[in-house]
Amino acid sequence: MLYETCTGTLPFRGDTTALIFKAILDGTPTSAVRLNPDVPPKLEDIINKALEKDRELRYQGAAEMRADLKRLKRDTDSDRVSSASRTFQGVSLEHTTRSVTVDQPPTRLARKRYIALSACVILMAAIFAAYHFWPRTSIPTGAAKITKISQWNKPMNQTRLSPDGHAVAFVSRVGGVAQVFLMLTSGGEPLQLTNDEGEKYLENFSPDGKEVYYSRFLGRSEVWAVPTLGGVPRRVASGWFGVPSPDGASIYYRKSDTVAVFRADKSGLNEELVYKPEGTDQSFVPLLLFPGGNDLLAAGMPVNYVPKFRFYRINVASHDAIDLGEVSGNHDVVWAESGKTALFSRTVDG
Repeated sequence: MLYETCTGTLPFRGDTTALIFKAILDGTPTSAVRLNPDVPPKLEDIINKALEKDRELRYQGAAEMRADLKRLKRDTDSDRVSSASRTFQGVSLEHTTRSVTVDQPPTRLARKRYIALSACVILMAAIFAAYHFWPRTSIPTGAAKITKISQWNKPMNQTRLSPDGHAVAFVSRVGGVAQVFLMLTSGGEPLQLTNDEGEKYLENFSPDGKEVYYSRFLGRSEVWAVPTLGGVPRRVASGWFGVPSPDGASIYYRKSDTVAVFRADKSGLNEELVYKPEGTDQSFVPLLLFPGGNDLLAAGMPVNYVPKFRFYRINVASHDAIDLGEVSGNHDVVWAESGKTALFSRTVDG
């Protein structure tokens, strides 16, 4: 948004879904100052940091970017005052009695920069305020706005939204076999990511959004990952219900031949037991990592698959489990933004 505000164009473009994704993941945008020479070098540094590919080098929050923009605005104001002061000192005393308007080129340039920078600061301040202070628990007073993003007239099941909100992955049947697809939330034709035998069940995106995890059922259950831009899928682990850790370094899953939960590197190596229930007829399924990645939300369900669940919070270091309570029906679980509440949809009586 900041790049487009300053240059009037998008940083990443492409004629197809695959090309846009490739540009986002691998492309380098044209320098903002080349498209708009009035962009201050320091503002370009801020834009580049916001577009940085390495997540650890990008801004970690709106407050950090807001501080840099305010600092740049302050420095720009100081430069403008200093320029005006030098202009005044350069005029002889006899000229001070005249009514003369002097508009030096540096002053005009500074004014343009100031206007552009002020607009950016106001924009980022609004984003920051909305993010931190908007009342998120209040009930909407108006009707929700629903936008159709797909013109596809085929079933789209097990839909998952990418971490950046720009793409949707889903499962749809091709030749009677469930395959994994991906499409942009801005619309367009879906990209088919898998084309092999075996039923697919979509799990989730990797934290960096570069892969989609899914389970494949062909004789035995396996967790697989496929690049979001398309490519050769890779086998991750022998199991199902794959849940990636927040840092993407490991994946949690349930093995086919046991009721326990396991963890392995994202490559599938160094498998270790996370939790095995003792003295119970429940089979445990990993659902989500709590914010911070130290605890795992899991569902314990009877081995006869009666639609009755108990939620558990499992500490991945101590392997202790806390019973969070029981609910009935089939569920799909997500976290509220605060990270303190688990939201779930429930289907009862079919």
